[in-house]
Parts: sequence; C-alpha cells; structure tokens
Amino acid sequence: MLGNAESQEHAIPAYMDRLLVPIKIRHDALRPLVNSAYKVECPFCPDGVLLVRRDEETCEILETDCCIGCGQPVIYLDIKRLRAKEYLSSLLKKTAENRASLAIGKTKGIILTVTNEPSIEPYSMSDPV
Repeated sequence: MLGNAESQEHAIPAYMDRLLVPIKIRHDALRPLVNSAYKVECPFCPDGVLLVRRDEETCEILETDCCIGCGQPVIYLDIKRLRAKEYLSSLLKKTAENRASLAIGKTKGIILTVTNEPSIEPYSMSDPV
C-alpha cells in the first residue's frame, strides 16, 4: 500500500514523455509573455517559459532553447526572422540615442533640438499649386 501511494505522489506528468526530443516550432506562433520581446509561454507544460537562449560570447540568439519549467528542448524554425527583428530593434535604439544626444548637444550656446515632426511651411493663396 505504501508503494502505491509513493508512485501516485511521484507520477510523471504526461508531457514528460516528449523530453529530450527537440521539437521544431515557430517562435512567432507562441504566446508572448507580457512586457517581454522574446519570452514566450511553453506550449508543452502549464507553467513553463521559453526564455530564448543566447550565445555566451556573441550574445546572438540561438536556434535551440528549452523550457525552464519542463526542460522540453525546442528548435526555432523562424530563427532568421527573430535575429532580424533584434537587429532592427538595435538600429532603432541607436538612432533614438543619436537623436537624443543631438537634442541636448550645444553649439555656440544654441541648443539643437531634433524632432520627428515634419516642418510645416506657411501657405499663402498666392503660392502655385
């Protein structure tokens, strides 16, 4: 009777049979976590998260990942799109940083400001259409 209670207490969840066999999946098909560009819910276990692994030296997003809840390994089929998304995001961030540094830079006592708003020229009725 004691052996039966122990086996029920330590029963292996049904999703554990897939472990160690990498599953090919698209990152963009997974449900993202709130406030995260890359973290997604694990589709194989109830509380798991796929964090999106990175290379330790280059910090490049890796094609392989695994759930921190159940350990299920995955291979992202859309890794090129994921890396391109990150590259574009970094370019936009650098552009915003450059604009911010221009906005606070001073030249001969004049503060330069850069905005994204288009300049609007005054229109008069005598201007050709």
